Amino acid sequence: MRLPMFDPAPDDGGTDSAGLAEVLAAIDASIEGDVRGDRLTRGLFSTDASPYAMTPLAVVTPRTAEDVATTIRICAERAVPVLPRGGGTSLAGQTVNTAVVLDFTRFMNRVLEIDAEARVARVQPGLVLDDFRRSLEPHGLAFGPDVSTSTHATLGGMIGNASAGSRSLVHGMTDEHVLGLDVVLADGSENHLGIGTASRGPAVDALRSGLRSIVEPLRAEIEARFPRVRRNVAGYRLDDLLGMYDRSEAGTDDAVNLGRFLAGSEGSLAVTTAASVRLIDPPGGRSLLVLAFSEVATACAVVETLVASGPAAVELMDRHIIDAAARQPIFAADVELLPTPGGRRAGAVLFVEYHAADVATAESMARAGMIAADVAADAGVMVRDAVTQARLWAVRTTGLGLISKVSGSVQPMAGLEDCGVPLERLATFQPAFEALIRSHGWAGVFYAHASVGLLHVRPRIDLASRPDREAFLRLREETLELVLEHGGSISGEHGDGRIRTDLVHRMYGPAIVEGFAAIKALFDPSNLLNPGNKIIARDPLADLRFDRDAGTVDPGDTHFEWPAGGPLAEARACNGNGLCRRSEGGAMCPSHRALREERHSTRGRANALGLALDGRLAEGGGDQRSSGLGREDVLETLDLCLSCKACRHECPSNVDLSKLKSEYLAQSYDAAGRIPFRTRVLGRAGLLLRRAARTPRLARLLASLPGGTTLAARLLGLDPTRPLPRPALRDRRVFSPTVNAEAPAVVLLGDCFNASLEPGHLHDARRVLDAFGYRVISTTLDGCCGRPQISAGLLRDARRLVERAAPSLHATIREHDAVAVIALEPSCLSALREEWRELRSDVPASTTGAIADRATSIECFLDAAWADHPRRPGIRIPEGTTVHPHCHAKVEREAFRRLFDRFDAVDAVVLDSGCCGLAGSFGYVAEHAGLSRRIFEQSLGDAVVDRRGGPLVAPGTSCRHQCDDLGDVRAVHPISLLAEGLERPVEGD
Repeated sequence: MRLPMFDPAPDDGGTDSAGLAEVLAAIDASIEGDVRGDRLTRGLFSTDASPYAMTPLAVVTPRTAEDVATTIRICAERAVPVLPRGGGTSLAGQTVNTAVVLDFTRFMNRVLEIDAEARVARVQPGLVLDDFRRSLEPHGLAFGPDVSTSTHATLGGMIGNASAGSRSLVHGMTDEHVLGLDVVLADGSENHLGIGTASRGPAVDALRSGLRSIVEPLRAEIEARFPRVRRNVAGYRLDDLLGMYDRSEAGTDDAVNLGRFLAGSEGSLAVTTAASVRLIDPPGGRSLLVLAFSEVATACAVVETLVASGPAAVELMDRHIIDAAARQPIFAADVELLPTPGGRRAGAVLFVEYHAADVATAESMARAGMIAADVAADAGVMVRDAVTQARLWAVRTTGLGLISKVSGSVQPMAGLEDCGVPLERLATFQPAFEALIRSHGWAGVFYAHASVGLLHVRPRIDLASRPDREAFLRLREETLELVLEHGGSISGEHGDGRIRTDLVHRMYGPAIVEGFAAIKALFDPSNLLNPGNKIIARDPLADLRFDRDAGTVDPGDTHFEWPAGGPLAEARACNGNGLCRRSEGGAMCPSHRALREERHSTRGRANALGLALDGRLAEGGGDQRSSGLGREDVLETLDLCLSCKACRHECPSNVDLSKLKSEYLAQSYDAAGRIPFRTRVLGRAGLLLRRAARTPRLARLLASLPGGTTLAARLLGLDPTRPLPRPALRDRRVFSPTVNAEAPAVVLLGDCFNASLEPGHLHDARRVLDAFGYRVISTTLDGCCGRPQISAGLLRDARRLVERAAPSLHATIREHDAVAVIALEPSCLSALREEWRELRSDVPASTTGAIADRATSIECFLDAAWADHPRRPGIRIPEGTTVHPHCHAKVEREAFRRLFDRFDAVDAVVLDSGCCGLAGSFGYVAEHAGLSRRIFEQSLGDAVVDRRGGPLVAPGTSCRHQCDDLGDVRAVHPISLLAEGLERPVEGD
């Protein structure tokens, strides 16, 4: 569907809708990329990872540098502002504005050239940092800056912000790695800004001479006002520019790198279309020292001593972040790796990483660091292996997202989180800063790039309270005074944006600020590039997302139980950190990973639902909630959500988009009074399989008839090339009497998929559980677990199924005093654990709670209860075994690893893979077929090819079928692997 060119919304203010529509039509007719001006798309780009919300005028996704130049030229002719944007990870509001947004991430995201000999790469601005890193690995090279958002931050954004990262102590900031930039200036002209004579031409010469005429008269002021710190991105980098002039040969500007000067300008001076960057050698060895302290101040006091020992990074986390990570199932096991002085969690920890030519040297350096910090630290541990190091670093890099997971009006407020002071002043600055925050009755959450004196702190304030807002503004002024007393910068790395520009102006004084304005006028005389940032000091509490979202909307009769505020509050819980946009690692978010569109990320879908449910997409008339139900644009955005549920566990805010999607679909069906035919059929797939399995020979015969599959595909709009599942002959052995009559009981659940398609898995499970000494009670649900219905939004049907199945399953548990309910299908297991408890139904919470508490997978049960099993047989795992965990159970992949360790399967590999792409009925639908294949190839294609000769193991029915259909590989269920291993003579206890 072609989205409307421009759809004015109520918050467009003074926008000339007709004039803007003409501008967008002209752009659309002139470029290869896409132009969108509909309310939904504009709403998706109205927020970033900052506290602000500003609706853009339109969104352009350019394919080429010429597209960018054409767009800017047309906008300049009509005085329409332009905002370049990367991953939208800005924390200061740099990437939201009332402007035409240039989204580089979808198309302009490639590595253009790698010159390994010269150690130079040329990249496009939408390239994600981790993608860039992976492209450099075959060349034995690396890129130095390593921001915590490396999985989804772009090179263009890093250049625009002069980003740094944890290891800037050795690598510096991004601007130090910029050799040159291809840019489009505010008039639409294309130029190259590089070093000395590499940048020439009338426009560039005018910029170079104009800059000199501005900064030379300010020399004394610059030397007096610019702080001498390792991290400072406040304003434009005039001190760095002066240094380049001073290093030039007399009468020349041969050392002046205008591309480097643009780094940190936040898209306010020019728009980058390509960058040439310097590459480095990666370290040969790393070692990580983790030190625990009773409080943050004690940790800060030892940083200078640690830096003297030669580390690459010294990072700080306080107790708030550690506690937040411990509450996240995906990080809980990682937190246990941290040192615990006296058996308690530390008040603060320092991560001290050492780089060297080899691991032995790095570990020697770490031991020296341990000795240096021994007096102050309460406990410490040296982490040698790379896997554990990566797990711990993941806690640190996700820290900001974890502490931002709050609801209600009390929020950890940005604005003061970017203070950088000289390293030798950190030990006095931190306690003074903490005392200042406490003087207002608030607590602060501290984390830091401690090695460079950069302290991040977010006080929790009540944004609904006028006194709190006024106190916050006073605290900002007091913080600025404290920073200046310590010779620091108020804007160390996160940028000025909307949140700090007023403080930056007071930090530098009027003469420097006038210089900034002159530079802006030199590059952008009409103030069209990201207007307001860097130059105009605005109210830092204006345009807050919290104010926009402060209103409440009656959620109506929901199908799920929700916290206060209903589904809308859940959608608004997204803080915009953008982790769902990562291109590798974890499972979130498979459709964005394949398509690279904001609307197909978890963040995009959460924003879309928020816009729909609070009425901001309404055309007028009707109440807010109902006007947003059943909207075609929202349904299209939700359509490519695979309901993988990875966001429930991997999103730092735990936004459960699968649940939100189900609720929205169900309410939309209720409002429309009808359910699409295909949805109704596919939503009952489990029940249909059970019925087919009653007469499997007949079902298989019908499926094998010529044209049978094609007819079904036509009727339901399915992919005709995809073979449909065929029911297997029922395996009666599953229900044979148990062999351990007096042993503890476990309930073995015969789910629709395994019981109907692969009943041998239930027999295998029985054999394994018998071998471990359990009395096995085999049962099937009265109906279905409801997973297909839940995914399809058929929540009324799902509720009826739960009300039928839960009481009988609970009765079976009570009758046999079962210690566990073993579910072989991960999606059924997650339904028992989660949706059964969360659906509104007549089943008592005590019943669904008892089921959820006992429901588990075979691998988790065998691992968690290892010490309590009546018997522990030996099981041999084949060499080269590779496991692809199901999306609904990624958080439990460690159970596989521990179980393999117990069976001495030292070479078994548990993949950090994403979604397989089939996801129940998703991949069977004709319009999803191409995307299903792309997701499979991205997530599992290489793993299927490189599985090292051993079996490929997949607990999910969909995953096994996808591997068979698209990878031509017969994947096995883990229970079959374990059962086969029982047949081999292995010594065991």
